[in-house]
Amino acid sequence: MVKLFCAVVGAAGSAFSVGVDESDTVDDLKKAIRAEPEFGYPNSKMNLFLAKRGDAWLTENEVKGVSDTSGLTHLDVARAEISVVGLSEKDVRHQVDKHQVAAGNGPVNVMVVVVPTEEVVVPALSQQSFFWKEPKSLVATTGANWDFQNSLDLGKLASAIGRHYQAWRDGKTDKRSHPLFVCLDGPGTGKSRLLDEFPNVLQQQIFRDETQGDPAMKQLLRQAYTFKITFENGTTKPGNFTDPGQAIGTRMLYQLQDS
Repeated sequence: MVKLFCAVVGAAGSAFSVGVDESDTVDDLKKAIRAEPEFGYPNSKMNLFLAKRGDAWLTENEVKGVSDTSGLTHLDVARAEISVVGLSEKDVRHQVDKHQVAAGNGPVNVMVVVVPTEEVVVPALSQQSFFWKEPKSLVATTGANWDFQNSLDLGKLASAIGRHYQAWRDGKTDKRSHPLFVCLDGPGTGKSRLLDEFPNVLQQQIFRDETQGDPAMKQLLRQAYTFKITFENGTTKPGNFTDPGQAIGTRMLYQLQDS
């Protein structure tokens, strides 16, 4: 295990250390730096440089004034092992008096340049052109006004919703933990009406008893936004899009369009 001291270019504060194996690569070193709480930029892109000018390592005091990396060796080969880019245990071993270390004259091995995240500028027109609107009914016939005959098994539905929420809360991405609710039947059998009523079934009829269900889950269900998307009755077919997700996303934006 090699202990490397790192400092962020242009950031105030002292150097921090990370531990890596000599067989680790430059890419592994980046991951170790991101995982270090003292680094402070866990999801950032970065460039690494050897904190060395000539044969001398820069000290903690010296790196505080570094604003660029001119003259430093760029560690830009992701698969290169750290032992061959100047960061082996032999390379970084440096005997310094503990009083010198306390005075800020201990060596730094790696300079980290955080790549700034590009901000996406959304045109003002786009911000003004979309706002939340309740979706239109999927049923455009007299059946939309009939009393809804609920044929759903609320017990099984509640159980599936509960498991789905727990998987989402726990960060489980296994498809078996995320059921897909599908409504299948022939023409004129009430599929569209059932889908129209489905949000209400989830929000009002399931977990009505305050003793049932996770309170946070019920709050999410009550505040959920509903989008109703159809690709029938003369609307644009998904085949006009190369990506089904693009077709669905476009329809979601259409619901929000100020028109």
